[in-house]
Parts: sequence; C-alpha cells; structure tokens
Amino acid sequence: MIDYTLLGKNVRNLRHMRGYSQEHLAEMCDISTSFLGHIERGTRKMSLETMMALVNALKVTPDMLLLDQKNLYEDAIFSFLGSLTFTNSEQKKRFYNAVRAIAKGRDLL
Repeated sequence: MIDYTLLGKNVRNLRHMRGYSQEHLAEMCDISTSFLGHIERGTRKMSLETMMALVNALKVTPDMLLLDQKNLYEDAIFSFLGSLTFTNSEQKKRFYNAVRAIAKGRDLL
C-alpha cells in the first residue's frame, strides 16, 4: 500500500531542497499548482505519468518518493563512508574537518 502522506512529504522536501516553488515544479510536470499542493498534502492520488514527471523534474529515483527518506539518507551515508579509503592520516583528518565544517553550517545550505 502506498503512503500518500509520506510520498507528498517527500515531494515537498525534495522540492525545497532543489529550491523550486510549487508553481515552478508544477509547470515542469505539466500539472496545476493546486494539484501539486494536493499531492504534497497526500490528499490526492497521482497517475504513474505524473509520478515519473516528478521523479524526472526532482532528479531522483522513484524509491526516493515512496520510501522513508531518513532511512534512505542514513543508508547512503553509511555506504559512502564505508567505501572511503585514505592514503594517510592527514587526508583522513582533512576529510573529517571538512565534514564537521559542513555540519556546523548545514542550516546555511
């Protein structure tokens, strides 16, 4: 069963991350702003064509709309961190400091 409230929340969050207004995203997907608002609130169902238009406009995969984003992001982060290799401790330290700096300023991103 599809959780339309979660799907809508994911659309809204991804739209904000991309810096798109509802009007802009709706225009990109060839749907009305009102319908996009309903999608984001989970009060209306969309066609597969509309979902794919959203996927393409937001530059994501369908699972990023359908699944709990927190778990997807955590899995992606742990996978990425596990794949890192450093040639020396200085390289590792610089990477760690860069991540800390980004984390401190994350509200500015």
